[in-house]
Amino acid sequence: MPVAETERFIERDLLNKVGVMTKVTCPNKMEGQVGDFFACLVENLSNPNDSSYADVQIMNDLGEISYLVR
Repeated sequence: MPVAETERFIERDLLNKVGVMTKVTCPNKMEGQVGDFFACLVENLSNPNDSSYADVQIMNDLGEISYLVR
C-alpha cells in the first residue's frame, strides 16, 4: 500500500472508530516483507499535545496492513 494511502486509511479508521481527527505521518519507504513493522506518527488535531505512534504491520503480499496505536 502506498504511504499516502496508508496514512489516509489510518486517519479515516481512527475517525470512524474513536471520533478523533488525526494527521498520520509514515516513513517515506514502507517496503518490506509480510510481518514487517513500521512506526507512523499519529497527531491528534483537536489536541496538539496528544501525539502518539502507530505500529503498522504488513499483513500479506497484497499490501494490506494492520495497526495498533501505542
